Order: sequence, then C-alpha cells, then structure tokens
Amino acid sequence: MRAAWKQYDLTPTGEFYLIGYGDRFQSRREPARGIHDRIYGSALLWEAEAEEYLIFNADMIEFLADFCGDVRDKIEKQYGIKKDHILISATHNHQSVRDYHRTWPTGKYSAAYEDFLIQTIVHSAEDLRKELTEVRIFTGKTVVEGYYGSRLHAGQPADNEVILVEFRTRERAAAGIINWAVHSTVLSPENALLTAEYAGAVRRELKERLGYEPLIITGAAGDCSTRGYGQGKDFDELERVGRGTARAIAAISPDQELFLKAGESRQITYPVRYDMREQHEDIRRTIEEIKEKPELVPAGISPGFYEKCLKNKLMIETVDIELFSTVLDLGDLILVVVPGELSSRFGKEIKALSKEKCILICGYTNGFMHYMMPKEEYGRSMETIESLYPAGTIEEYVDRIKHAVLSFL
Repeated sequence: MRAAWKQYDLTPTGEFYLIGYGDRFQSRREPARGIHDRIYGSALLWEAEAEEYLIFNADMIEFLADFCGDVRDKIEKQYGIKKDHILISATHNHQSVRDYHRTWPTGKYSAAYEDFLIQTIVHSAEDLRKELTEVRIFTGKTVVEGYYGSRLHAGQPADNEVILVEFRTRERAAAGIINWAVHSTVLSPENALLTAEYAGAVRRELKERLGYEPLIITGAAGDCSTRGYGQGKDFDELERVGRGTARAIAAISPDQELFLKAGESRQITYPVRYDMREQHEDIRRTIEEIKEKPELVPAGISPGFYEKCLKNKLMIETVDIELFSTVLDLGDLILVVVPGELSSRFGKEIKALSKEKCILICGYTNGFMHYMMPKEEYGRSMETIESLYPAGTIEEYVDRIKHAVLSFL
C-alpha cells in the first residue's frame, strides 16, 4: 500500500458570503464580517494493486452532483484515476463560504472562487502522486456520548459510533479518516464569521492528540446533531464540544489492520418520478386548516415554516429525481457513497451487514439530494415535511444499496 495526503487552505480573500440556513437570517444576506478560523480541504490518495483512489474532503456545506461530476471528469481525463474511484465530500459546514455555489438563494456567486476550488481539487491528484509513501492501515471505533444525538427524539442516540481509519508509515501515524454521523452545527445561525465549525474544531484538537488532522467524512447524519445537547451556541461552546469529542475519538485504539486491494464498484440508481399536482388540493386544504388550528402543526416546527414548506410544493408540478449511490469494495474496507442526508437508522443497518469488514458511510459525497428519512418519521419533522421523497421511497433506495454491499461479502 502507498498513500499520500495534503491539506489545502480554501479560505476566501476579499468580500465573501456565508452559506447555510437559507434566507432566514441577516447573517446570510450580507457579506461575512470576518474570519474566526480558516477553512480547509483535505486530500487523500492511496494506491492498491496499481489502482488509485482519491478523496477530497472540504469544510463546505455541500457539493452538487453536477459540480462533482465535472470535477471528477477532469481528474479522470488529466490523471487517469477512474471516476468511480474519486470521492468529493463536504463536512456539511453551515458556517462556510457561499461563493462557489451557483444556486444558493442568498449572497453572491463568484466564478473566480469556484474556479479556484475546482483547480485545487483537480490538481490535488498531481500533488499527491509526488508524495506517495508506503503505509499500513488500521481501524478502530468508539461511541461518543454526551455531545450529540437524535434531533428528532430528545435524549436518544442516533448513530453515535465513530470509526477511525489510520494510515501509518514506518515511523508514525501520519493520516486518517474519521467517519461520524452528526451535523457540523454548534454555532447560532446568527454567526457572521467564517469557521470550520464542529468538524474543524474536532480536527484541530485531534492534531494535538494524534499528530495529524484527519479527513472528517460525515455519514448518515440526517437526524443527528448537537441540538438538545449544547450549553450555548457561541465559540466557547464550539471549543467545549470540539475538545470533548476529540478526547473521546483520540482514545480509540486502531488495532485492526485493513488489507486493501484494487476493488470493484457497484452503481445504484433509484428514480423518483411523480406528478405533484395530484397532491395540490390536499396541500391547500392543509394550509387552510393550520391557519385555523395552529396546534395541528407538528411539535417543534413553527406554523410559518410549515406553511412555507407546503406553499413551496404548490409551485412544483412534477418531481423527477434520480437517486444514486456508489459502493466500493476495497478488500477489508467498503465505502458507501450517499449524496445526501441519510437517516442514522439506515446508516446503522448498512454498517451492520458485516462484522468482518470496515464499512464507511460517505454522506454529503459526490452530490447533494437532501434528507433521506424513514417512513415512520413522515409528518413529524421538518426533514420530512419539506421532502420530495414519498414515504417509503428511501427504504427501497437503501435496499438497493444493501444488496450491492451484500454482493461483496
């Protein structure tokens, strides 16, 4: 095995805008007020049996599928790394830069910043090829408690398992991947300073404890956050939560060695197509009902937001979405790519398919297709009320992913 790793500073210069939380807050409609801490992209390239694999993990909120597809095409064309072997992932940072995003509803798009970001990701392959070194790979896991959990069911865990995959040279542990399932959201939406947020705070603290800053790949975190577990929403709280979480992760003993190979991949697609107009009459009726009886709105959701979600659906005539996933079998390691916010229930089910192999759920990777929640949650939460996926759809999508994983076991 050979591998290489490098960190890239993605902090914008000049005027820029923050992303996250839509257009509800003034902090997103005006330029950012400054930089609290810098944001980064972390690249990892490894080579197994003459096949190369690249992960670029960045302190961003999301990467759209078209953006990822274009970048992966460029890397494949320029450097010969197979498109299926390239993962572009976001930590889902709601306090990051907006400027690369062409369609976000607030702030301003910057073609110059988007080009800078694209070139950084593409050229990371060339940089890393020059630094390949022999490594061994080990893994371990723990359960982090007390800092985050289910945001739909107060006081209950979601998927609190954290997996560490560590790359070691002959001299030291030199790089790693943290796979966790939690929204990188500690700070208030009113914050107007750029920061790498929860993932960045944990990463910085882990450098002090492990000697390196790992990639932080967010897994099935659609229903998991610090909501209900915090002691505030400021930078002091971010430091507290980051330090405590990193302390728990640093206690992992990665003593299971992983032997990687040039593996196979499975592509999963699942089309979601229907006529939304068939639901419009029921939606209008619901809007009138909640005006007269606000108590019909599910607990924890404001009537205004609920009505806004319903009115948004009245503007949609047809839904045509093609969900996709890639499952990579790399020997002792299986990577499951999910372009969105999968429920923790599904993440745990997928990982439980094998006790022998290490399975990582790579959420917010190679695209972004919003919340993917189980049918029992429908109508009870914001994540399902604004969803365009009919109840039960995601179960069928996940079944296809499970089938692909099982084909490698």
